[in-house]
Formats: sequence, structure tokens, C-alpha cells
Amino acid sequence: MDPFVTAVVLVSSLMHATWNAVVKGAEDGLVTQAAVVLGGALYAIPFLFGVPFPNAEAWIYLGLSALIHCAYFAALAAAYGFGDLGFIYPIARGSGPVLVAGLSALTIGELLSPAQLAGVSIICLGVLALAVTGRSGSGLKGFLFALAVTCLISGYSLADGIGVRVSEMPFSYIPWLIAVQAIPFTLFTLWRRGWRIDRLIRGQARTIWLGGFLIGGSYGMAMWAFYAESLSVVMALRETAVIFGAIIGAIVFKEAFGRPRILASILIASGAVWLNIAA
Repeated sequence: MDPFVTAVVLVSSLMHATWNAVVKGAEDGLVTQAAVVLGGALYAIPFLFGVPFPNAEAWIYLGLSALIHCAYFAALAAAYGFGDLGFIYPIARGSGPVLVAGLSALTIGELLSPAQLAGVSIICLGVLALAVTGRSGSGLKGFLFALAVTCLISGYSLADGIGVRVSEMPFSYIPWLIAVQAIPFTLFTLWRRGWRIDRLIRGQARTIWLGGFLIGGSYGMAMWAFYAESLSVVMALRETAVIFGAIIGAIVFKEAFGRPRILASILIASGAVWLNIAA
């Protein structure tokens, strides 16, 4: 795997873990999630005037991804209401590479080599181990919501992995998706909060601009990586975000980060290194 692509994916992972921590720490996770998504759209809109309009085939996947993202954002906000960051985040991201690898093989014929499959497996094993060590303070509802988030992540990743390729212009597809996905989720949040726009924007200026930068930059870089490298390999490498999530959880939310979680994090890092060597 190209070192520059690796660096881009790692920075994307750090940004992703950070905006998840912003949502986890909020009093109203749904409203904060909507503010983050809205902020991402505000950053994306200026780029729409400088990029070509996506082709018709790309819009099929872009629209599908926007709807899946809406469900993903809602499920993620709900999951953080039932569990710790160190528990929800690893599970939510943990099974994604396996699901994407299987779906990619079935839909676009993208097969992993045995060495790449070993790297994906190592990362997923580490993610699951990290989740087990962070289970305190979390219950069955949190676990089920986290599993739902995993499935939704796999769904939008596959849609975007195909969409960004058929568009043949990743720097057009990316800002359009980030802008469009904010529409259904903002409407959903307003519906859930009684159509009060003031509840969405009051006191949320910092969240909108900082969170928007994090979510837009994170997924924008990830989609560029989807275009540049194997979808399954990029998805697996993005799972290093759980290490950043565990560290943030320990420092910001005072969640446990003992020897078992350190060893699980090392396992994830080892899988990422192996994946780069294998690729």
C-alpha cells in the first residue's frame, strides 16, 4: 500500500474518532450529530461550484449512500446513549472490513489475497478484543445499536466505493455526498425534536465548524483512498481509528485503558502494518 495513502487513511481515522467523541460527550447526541453533519455540508458547499456535476450512474450510489448515512448517524447517536465510547466505537467499526470484503467480492469481484485477508482478520480480532475490554458501563441496547451501525457502515462504504469509481471524479463525488447527506438527516433531526430549528443551532457554533471540519475531512480523505486503493484494504486500515477512540475515551471520559486494551491496540496496529506489507 502506498505510504501516502496510508498516511491519509490514518489521519482520516484520527479525525473520525475525534468527531465521534464530540457526539458521545454531548447532552443531546442526536442534535450534536446533526450539527456536525450540517457543519460538514457548509464546508462542502463552496466546493460544489468548482467541481463537475456527478454523472447519472454516480447519483444512484450517491443517493443510496446519503440515505444509509442518515440511518447511520441516527443509530450512532442512539448507541452512544447506551454505552461507553470504548465499547460502542470498536464494535461499530469492528466487523466492517469483513462485511465489506465479502460484499466487495460478491458485487464488484474485488478479492483479497491470502496475506491481505490475514491482515484484515488480525485487525478485526484486535477490534473485538478492544470492545470486550471496554464493556463495562454498556448494555445490550448499546451492543445491538453498535451492530446496526456496523452494518450501515458496510452499506455506505460499499455504495461509496462503487460510486466514487463510476463517477471517475472523486473530487466531484465527495463534496456532493457530504452536502447531500445533510438534507435527510437534518430533516429527520428536526422531526424528532419538534421542528424547532433553534434546538439544532443554539449554542452549536463550535460544534458545527469544528465537527463539520472533522467529519468532512475524515470521510473525504477516506473516499479518495477508496478510489486510490482496494476498498477492503482501506476499510481495514481505517479500523486503526479504534486505537484513537480508546485513547480519547481514556483521557477525556476517564474510561479504563489497562493492559488488555493496550494489547488489543497493539494487535490492531500489527494488523495494519501487516496489511501494508502484504499490499
